[in-house]
Formats: sequence, C-alpha cells, structure tokens
Amino acid sequence: MTMTRHAFRVFTAAAALMVCASTAAANSHSTFNTRETARQLKDLRSDKRALATKLNELAALARNHHLVSWQSKAVLLEEVRELVNRSARQVRQLEQQFESMPPAKRAAVETVKSELAAISPEVGRLMTELRENQLVSLQWDYSTRIIALSNRAIEARKATDIVVQAALTAQPGAMPSDD
Repeated sequence: MTMTRHAFRVFTAAAALMVCASTAAANSHSTFNTRETARQLKDLRSDKRALATKLNELAALARNHHLVSWQSKAVLLEEVRELVNRSARQVRQLEQQFESMPPAKRAAVETVKSELAAISPEVGRLMTELRENQLVSLQWDYSTRIIALSNRAIEARKATDIVVQAALTAQPGAMPSDD
C-alpha cells in the first residue's frame, strides 16, 4: 500500500495533535498538582497558626491557674491535640507527592514535620498528666511547661510562615498569599 502526499500529511498532522494533546494534559496535571500543593501548604500554615493561638490561650490559662478549672485546660489541650493530628495528616498527604515537589516545598513540608514532632509528644504528656491528676495543673512545673510549649509553638509558627511563603513564591504556578 502506497501512501500519497496528502495521506502522509494527514497522518503526520494527526500524530502531532496527539503529541500536543498528551503534553497539554501532562502540563495541566502538573499545574493542578502545583496549585493543590500550594493550597495544602496554605492549609498547613493556617493550622499551625491556629495551633500557636490555642497554645497561647492555654499558656494564659496556666498563668492564671487559680482562676480556671482543670476541665477548661483539658478542653483546650484536646483542641490542640486535634490540630496537631490534622496537621500530621496534611503532612502525610503532602509526603505522598514529595518526589514531584520542588525543593522549596519539600523544605516547607520537612520543617513542619520536624516542628510537629517536637510539639506532639509534649502535648500528649501534658494531657496524660492532666487526666491522671486533675490538680497537677496547679503545680508550677506544669504551668512552666505549658508556657514553654506555647513559646515553642509560636516560634514554630514563625518558621512555618517563612518556609511556606518561600515555597509559595518559589514556583510560578503558586497561588498568591492570603496575608
């Protein structure tokens, strides 16, 4: 079977269209992943801000321990634990895309992961102590530890803001900041 010039041109054009279509689909998928990653990083940053705020509230309660019941502190600690868990879930989701992420976004995820690893065990210990002995919240050591945890969370939030902002501005497909 011989191919005429016209048939050859049609065949070549069809092949070129298929290549262009597959490239466009790959680029749109990449843009979606970039935008989705940017959204997830922003959500993570928001959760870290909420975590710092809750721990700051808890530190205020610890400073005024004689005015507040242990139940109020337990409620706030439970909210803190939930924020830590939600942030950890978001980090796990981002880690699934780790290989396709640019270095700045990888650094942001790693920073948040290490900050959560530093804060999470102390939250668990404080919750356990509060449940085991409701009066432990009146002890100076307990209040000091809560205040130190709050300060650590505030510093971690600042670090998260810096690395997430750097990650979002490093890629052209990133969404603008919501600050």
